[in-house]
This record gives sequence, C-alpha cells and structure tokens, in this order.
Amino acid sequence: MIQVEVTEDNWNQARDRFHKQMNKMNWNRDFALVQFGYDTNRIYHGLLGEEIIRAYYDCDIPEEESYQYDLLIKGYKVEVKTIVAKFKPQPSYLCLVTHGGEKGERVAHALQDADYYMFVRLQEDLKKAWLVGYMGCDDFINRSKFFKKGSTFKEGKNFEITFDSNVNVLRIRDTIPFRKASQKNMRRQLSFA
Repeated sequence: MIQVEVTEDNWNQARDRFHKQMNKMNWNRDFALVQFGYDTNRIYHGLLGEEIIRAYYDCDIPEEESYQYDLLIKGYKVEVKTIVAKFKPQPSYLCLVTHGGEKGERVAHALQDADYYMFVRLQEDLKKAWLVGYMGCDDFINRSKFFKKGSTFKEGKNFEITFDSNVNVLRIRDTIPFRKASQKNMRRQLSFA
C-alpha cells in the first residue's frame, strides 16, 4: 500500500473534469443525484482518485469520458475505484466493485471494457490517499464475493455494511500491491506491464 499526498493539481484537474461532466449532462444543480444514481461528491471523489493514479503513473486519460474505463496505462485500460475513508485502510478492509445489473457479477462486469481495476482510498479531508491494490478485472470478479443489493456483510461485533447496489468485494490483502518506484525511476512500472 502506497500513501500519497493529494496535490492542488490533483484537486484542480478533478474539479475541471467534474464541471465538464456536469455541463455535458446539462445537470440541474438543484438535484442531488445524477447519472447512475451517484451523488455529486461520489463523482468528484472518483475523478480525484483517477487524477491521483494518473499523476502517480504519468499516464493518459481518454479524450472522451467513458463508462468503459478511466485511464490508459501502457496500453492497458484501467478502471479506478475510489472510496473515501476516515482512517488509513488496513489490509482486512474491502475493495468494492459496484454495478447495477441484476443478473450477477459476470454479466455486469461485461458492461465495462477494462483490463484492470485499481483501488484508491481517499482520506476524508482529501489531503492523503492510499493506492491499496490492483487486479485484473476477470481475476477480481472470479476471486471476489458477490453480494446482492440489500445484502449485509458483517465482521465481528463492530463492522456491518448493507450494500445499496449489487457489489463484488475482496479484501485489500487479496489484491496485488502497488510497487513503490525509486527516485531514479519516476515513471512507475506496474507488474502487469
């Protein structure tokens, strides 16, 4: 797991992309929900997670925003999944891939044309982020546990979450960890590259 500082450039890039998306959708700012039922904070946080990965890997964002994938890294299509958290994530915490399909994880995954999922935890104050792991999309779907909308995941006495959409979950420790780059190698390398 790699901790990074969120930069002003990350914030600004995410904000600019957010405004472009909202304008493109002719979004009425009086509504709290937009496309796919996501609230605007979730959209901004997702874009910020993408910008953090983009800056860390010095990679490309497709010219046209797409539901299919978020970034291109060394020719691989990457979907970034971001969760806002109060604390530094632990290896036992969950990585989630949500989807709206009712037919199960395989059908819903087929809706996105990405090669890899990358998972980011963003500190609530937006000052720090953790690159917690990544995995090939098919591997993630095969190794994760599927929960239907309304299902509850419980662990011990203190943790319980009821999912508001269909979701696949896998613990951070079961994903592939990001590798830190040396100062000499500022363009980070992924093990799949």
